[in-house]
Formats: sequence, C-alpha cells, structure tokens
Amino acid sequence: MQQASRPPGSKQADLTMALAGLLGQVGCLTVIVILLALAAGLWLDKQLGTRPTFTLSLVLGSIPFSIYLMIRVLQSGMARVQPGPTSEGQEEDLGTKT
Repeated sequence: MQQASRPPGSKQADLTMALAGLLGQVGCLTVIVILLALAAGLWLDKQLGTRPTFTLSLVLGSIPFSIYLMIRVLQSGMARVQPGPTSEGQEEDLGTKT
C-alpha cells in the first residue's frame, strides 16, 4: 500500500513541532517543580517558625532535580521523535527482495 505523498518540507515541520512540544513540556515541568518546592518551603517555614531556611533549601534543591527531570524527558522524547530502524529506502528494498 502506498502512502499519500507529502510535501517536501513536511517532515521538517513535523520534527519542528515535536521539538517545540518537547521544549514546552520541559519548561512547564521545570516551573511546576520549582513552584511546588517554593510552596512546600513556605509552608514548612510557617509551621516550624523558621523564616527562609526551608524555602531556600527546597528551591535550591529543586534545581538539580529539575535538571535531572529535563534530561529524562528530553531523552525519552527524542527517542520517540527519531525515526525507527526502517526508513522509506529500506522498506522499498524489502519489497523487492524474494
């Protein structure tokens, strides 16, 4: 079965959109992690009567955690974006072999 022909720049546009979505996920994830750390730090400081101790500790500690999550999300996203082991040229070759 033949696939419908696509415009030449279509694959590039698909890749660009996938990368933009991936970067959006990473950005949102980073903001969420830092906001959660900030909220938890403020709550702990209020409960324990320590002014900036937990807030600073959790926000600064969220930075390496956020970087780790960024790397994991980008690795898994790039694995999904990259083409699989069979490309169009290989599919044509497989069809001609007997």
